[in-house]
Amino acid sequence: MRKILAITLISLLTLSSCKVMQSYYLKGNYQEGPVIANSTLSKSEIFSRVTSVLEKEGITKFKILSPETGVIMTEEFELNERISREDASGKLINPGAAVVIGNFRTISAKELNPTSTKGVITVRLLEDNGSQKVWIMMTSLKSIYKYQEGTEIERVTEIPSKSTGKIEKALLESLK
Repeated sequence: MRKILAITLISLLTLSSCKVMQSYYLKGNYQEGPVIANSTLSKSEIFSRVTSVLEKEGITKFKILSPETGVIMTEEFELNERISREDASGKLINPGAAVVIGNFRTISAKELNPTSTKGVITVRLLEDNGSQKVWIMMTSLKSIYKYQEGTEIERVTEIPSKSTGKIEKALLESLK
């Protein structure tokens, strides 16, 4: 009997020490798929302008930078300073943000901030009747939350995040 009581007590203490998490999904409409435009600039001029804008944004490492194939792909980069949440009506709290993240809270309503928000910018050029069709998209976008760090039950959760289209549109503007 004591053994059953002890197991029950330990189980209750363990369960009561766990934080129950709630996430709230995004209400607003955000960038889905690539931003697409045509440009009369040459491939080399497009590459020069795109890499210049990315460098101004602090994005300087590239996984692929191939004018021959028409592909630019950045290494995964941090977006921690470029994130925003939504207000109750689904509008960005920080309208200049590059990424919108879902709210993530403990059951006691303590809001948690992501440990890391990262993404990749991919640019693809396709020849189209003497001009270049430019596809720009943020891919591999993720916000990671760690909670109960340093404990045996450390947890890592990925919460939905979306591009606001700010970086993609800045890149397109540079091609005008």
